Amino acid sequence: MPDSFFDLVICVKVLPEINRRLVRFMVDQFHRTLQPGGILYIRDHDHGWQTNTHGVNLNRYLTRNGFELEFRPNVIDGKDVDGIPRIWRKKDPQVVIYRRLSLGERLMRLLREMDCCLRGRISRIYRFICRIRS
Repeated sequence: MPDSFFDLVICVKVLPEINRRLVRFMVDQFHRTLQPGGILYIRDHDHGWQTNTHGVNLNRYLTRNGFELEFRPNVIDGKDVDGIPRIWRKKDPQVVIYRRLSLGERLMRLLREMDCCLRGRISRIYRFICRIRS
């Protein structure tokens, strides 16, 4: 298959069954053949699989090899579903990397949103307090 050919690869209950070398080869092939931003859908028993023949921490290996976990439901394997579905996305260099906001930045964003909802009352109170203090 040519590079960046697919926009979706589906892998259901395969990776825990194969050896370490083949797992790494398959992940490399997924990365090579997926378009930037392409989706890798995996459904298996994730960490609950005890007879894993390769010993590879698949989540860590995918993260280190150009994939980001986009979706993993909070379900019980074997009770809610048979196998845990996970959606991984191949990183796209054209997309701006999301940066986690610091606590201060999140609080300021929340205050701005609250201020908008309250039609600027928080800003007026803040300016009033600043005038009193000076």
